[in-house]
Amino acid sequence: CRAGWVLAAVSSQPSSAPVEILVLPTFVEVRQWCDARGATAVGVDMPIGLPVDGSRESDRLARQLLGPRRSSFFPTPAHAVLAATSWDEALALSREASGKGISKQAFNLLPKVRQVRAAIEAEDQPRFSEVHPETSFAVMTQLAAVGPLDSKRTAVGLQQRRRLLTEFLGAANVGEVVDERPSGGVAADDVLDALAAAWTAGRMAEGSAVVLGDGHDPDGFALTVTT
Repeated sequence: CRAGWVLAAVSSQPSSAPVEILVLPTFVEVRQWCDARGATAVGVDMPIGLPVDGSRESDRLARQLLGPRRSSFFPTPAHAVLAATSWDEALALSREASGKGISKQAFNLLPKVRQVRAAIEAEDQPRFSEVHPETSFAVMTQLAAVGPLDSKRTAVGLQQRRRLLTEFLGAANVGEVVDERPSGGVAADDVLDALAAAWTAGRMAEGSAVVLGDGHDPDGFALTVTT
């Protein structure tokens, strides 16, 4: 979020335990918080493994899973753009590596991509795994046998996601933490996305999560998305 990182903590024992929401300025602090609390699995809604040629099999599979919501999954930046300090530089590096440019939105993610990669090592995976909230919601809709969700930018879409999270997290305070979220640049969909990532982290911890794609980038980080 604009204020840093929205962290959603979900206890697996008991499943009805309330969820906890907090905001931390940097991913180093997220890592420290998770280590101090003994978090067994952490889903990170940010690209981690960056492909050399700008193409990941996990991205293709994630878009396939999303179906009509596939546009919500942005192309992962190529590894070469990681050190770019301007959009023009990132465009040039991306075109050289992949033959394609990079959107302004993807370029604006780079500072937080760098934060994540500076705070964890390749050996910290799969405990820290890349997730994508919309793919998490897509799995929930499959399990609940309901149709595709409306955009999270709409009131209907937000309400659909609240209902799914209340059902699948088994926590009675989902609506409360969304409505009473921290101030200072934290939107309702930021909290819902963090809760969806936490649900997938729970699946990681119990061994039921599905890993899309395979392989590793030049720094050893997995080129995968977990859902």
